[in-house]
Amino acid sequence: MIRDDLSGTEARVAQAMGEFGCLPVAEITRDTAMAQDAYIDGIDVDDFVGVLHDEFGEVIRDIPWLSFSDQRASFRGCAVALLPFWLIARVFVRPSGESILARPGEVAYPRLTVGHIAQVIDQGYWTQPEDMAPYPRTPFTA
Repeated sequence: MIRDDLSGTEARVAQAMGEFGCLPVAEITRDTAMAQDAYIDGIDVDDFVGVLHDEFGEVIRDIPWLSFSDQRASFRGCAVALLPFWLIARVFVRPSGESILARPGEVAYPRLTVGHIAQVIDQGYWTQPEDMAPYPRTPFTA
């Protein structure tokens, strides 16, 4: 059940976040962050963005999604062929029993919340969250 305190756009973003994340839709609020709270990262971001793009159009492509989520364990396109080598390397790199992959909440990525995603959709262009320093440029956010 979607919360009553969300706007129409926020409710749709929350519904998509519940579909691709690790939180039930009823627990998603305006302040729920994509990576840190719903654990949407890696190639799951592509699926989440795809659903939002189908509904809201090109404004979704303006958001620098990959700057807000952990992409270290993502394999896209031809890089999938390297996955077996990456897995073998991970076993040899950390034989100590430590966690092989960091959870998104353990990494200091800026928070991209339901409320901010909805704000961008409603205004039709990207604006940086007010409580955030300029987002880091990555190869994905030229």
